[in-house]
Amino acid sequence: MNRPLALSLAAVVLLAAAAAAQVGIPYVGEIVHADVEASLIVSPDGAGTPFAEAYASGWNTIDATVRVRLVDIHYDAVAYFPPEDMWLDFPHDPGTALSCVDHGYPPPVSFFHPDHVTDTDGWTEFALPLRGGGWSEGPATVYLNGSPAVDPWGNVFDPVPLRMNSPDVNGDLAVDLTDIALFAQIGFDTYDYRVDFCWDGEIDLCDVVQFVAHLGAGCE
Repeated sequence: MNRPLALSLAAVVLLAAAAAAQVGIPYVGEIVHADVEASLIVSPDGAGTPFAEAYASGWNTIDATVRVRLVDIHYDAVAYFPPEDMWLDFPHDPGTALSCVDHGYPPPVSFFHPDHVTDTDGWTEFALPLRGGGWSEGPATVYLNGSPAVDPWGNVFDPVPLRMNSPDVNGDLAVDLTDIALFAQIGFDTYDYRVDFCWDGEIDLCDVVQFVAHLGAGCE
């Protein structure tokens, strides 16, 4: 192959790679979620409430599933994007929200990955019960590649109106004797969201049932 032709082919390859890289950069095109605040019961073993059965204030349930669509700079769908590079982050201060999943970041981490890779239309979702412990009054933020989600024009999305609590009251990712002591100490003195698992504004039998159901749970 002569030198001019080789240089021309190399230039074409570089331009094509640059164009592909630009098109493939993911942004968030849309976040769909409930318009009212919802509360999730989170357990280290993943046996908490799915998003579709989250509590709204007053012991009502609501579908709080969070759906996220990834797009490129041209607003075309980004398919098969790995869930490891996207997450839902709950404020850790105040709170003790922790995730069981090894994110490759120094602990503690309070973020949770979506259920699956994006489909051919760019959609993924947070629908399955979260695996973790502790509590947070939210709201939660969708992160993409380590930064709060933005659209192709650089607009940052509003946080998602979600909060979470767990029978793992102290957030050490195990529901054990320490949590029993904490539940007994704070549960029947004054109101505390940390143990209001049914989120009805009271600490009552519903919360006791939820707590007992998760005794012994831990991260697998």
